[in-house]
Amino acid sequence: MAEPSEVIAHIERAIAPESMVVPMREVMLIVINEQMAFPPQPDRMRSGHLNTWVREVGRLPASAFIKTVVTRQGTWTGARKRIKRTPNDILKPSEKMLEKWKNAPIRIGLTGAGALMGEATNAASYSGWVQGVDQTDFHKATGWLDNIGAFNKHADRAVRKFVDKIVADIEGR
Repeated sequence: MAEPSEVIAHIERAIAPESMVVPMREVMLIVINEQMAFPPQPDRMRSGHLNTWVREVGRLPASAFIKTVVTRQGTWTGARKRIKRTPNDILKPSEKMLEKWKNAPIRIGLTGAGALMGEATNAASYSGWVQGVDQTDFHKATGWLDNIGAFNKHADRAVRKFVDKIVADIEGR
């Protein structure tokens, strides 16, 4: 039978922040995957005028959107043979937030207090307003989760990653 001091030392090693890097990385990937699950695109006419922003593409001209109208005679689509393209058609290209999540660097380290911390940041300049700490009420109302919301949605699964690692270390697996 092991001495109590040996058991305590074994447990301390198992719960040391340095031994939690692998589960922290797994948790960060869970959060990133949740951030990549964009909510449905809201109604293009919700503000009273046509919203021509297309996720992962950018702003398109109104001519890129074909209007469908329901009349007493039936449904018709105002089909255009071609969309007029000019150099000014795309006013602002998307920074491709989804692509930037796929390539988001994960940083894991110790804080000054010795706690383990994980961070993944989307490099799109506007991501903080959409999913980050500066998230606007508009984005929250349309279904975007901020970083904390993405973590909280999977908190039980995240905690399980750490518990499983600690138990495996204590049992010597």
